[in-house]
Amino acid sequence: MQKTKTITLSRVHETTLVAFFSAVAITTSTAIIFIPNVETMTFIIFLSGYLFGKKTGLKVAWVSSFGFEIIASSLMGGFNLIIFFFKIIAYSFIGYSGYLGAKWEIQKSWEFIPFGIFFAILYDFLTTVGFTLTYLSLGVDVFLFNLVYSLTLGFFPFTLFHIIGGAVLFSAIPKVASSIRLAISDLSIEETIELGSLDPLTIT
Repeated sequence: MQKTKTITLSRVHETTLVAFFSAVAITTSTAIIFIPNVETMTFIIFLSGYLFGKKTGLKVAWVSSFGFEIIASSLMGGFNLIIFFFKIIAYSFIGYSGYLGAKWEIQKSWEFIPFGIFFAILYDFLTTVGFTLTYLSLGVDVFLFNLVYSLTLGFFPFTLFHIIGGAVLFSAIPKVASSIRLAISDLSIEETIELGSLDPLTIT
């Protein structure tokens, strides 16, 4: 079986890719911002970590999160620091998980689907907790009521759409990743490919 390879780029190339992937994440997420629980951020952040390693994955997570939050706050109004904090946690974990997916040599479409499902549940759970924490100032009983309500009646209907979207997008990662690797190869970026403790290999 062919080994999964994480592409390691120079600082200039990395900065360019972080900017590009973040721009794609922000643009596509903004385009569908008014569709409940349908998003592309998770897919793109995971893909960046899968292809280019944990550092790039984390940077794309942070840049795209900040960028999208500015736009989302402008379009939908309001900025909640608590919710944003939980979003950063979720996206950082997703970016790092992309790197782990490459290290574990995940390659087939069906192998990525559980990632998409898990991340949809994780993201919705963390942001729901963050949202209900805003009620804590009104009392513990109000907080607990809203938490239970949000995680039952409010959580599962919307999360179901998120799960389906995540599963479909993540199943396309092998084809997308292969196209990106081919594009980078065509650009003749002479860097190295590395995976965990494997010896670096030259891109051909």
